Parts: sequence; C-alpha cells; structure tokens
Amino acid sequence: GFMTRGDLMPKPALYFKEVGDGSHVTAKFTPILRAYITSDYQETAIIRGAIDTPAIWEHDLAALSDSTTWNLTRDPSTGHYTIEEA
Repeated sequence: GFMTRGDLMPKPALYFKEVGDGSHVTAKFTPILRAYITSDYQETAIIRGAIDTPAIWEHDLAALSDSTTWNLTRDPSTGHYTIEEA
C-alpha cells in the first residue's frame, strides 16, 4: 500500500476479495508501453486519466532491450502512423 505523511494506515494498492488473513498471493506485473497519436494534449501536459484514443502500438516493456530506437512514420496518403524498430 501507500502512505501519505500523517496517515496511520497505508492505502491499499491491490485488494483481493476472497483472500484471507495469512494467505499468500503472487501478483504478476507486466508493464506495457503504449504509443498514442492525438492532438488533445500539449507537449508538456501531465496525463491524469484514461486516453480517449486507441493506442497505435504497444509492447511489453520487460521484453525490450535496455536501449532501443524506434521510427515513427506517417503515411501521407492515408494519414496513418506506424512505429517500427530502427
């Protein structure tokens, strides 16, 4: 859980309904990197909620190398964007 200064108890980050006290739970975390194309945000905007446009690309972050380079390309005839590894 997470605690804020002054809190007596942490706020839960995950909650499992049917798991009793003393039970063991294993959670699998799969970080997914997604790319979106939209004009709804400014360059330095902090995104605080769901994005209202579909992702054009996604990849398991754990499967990426420590350093990767990607090319973002726009097809002028369709206006569609693609991302490919360089």
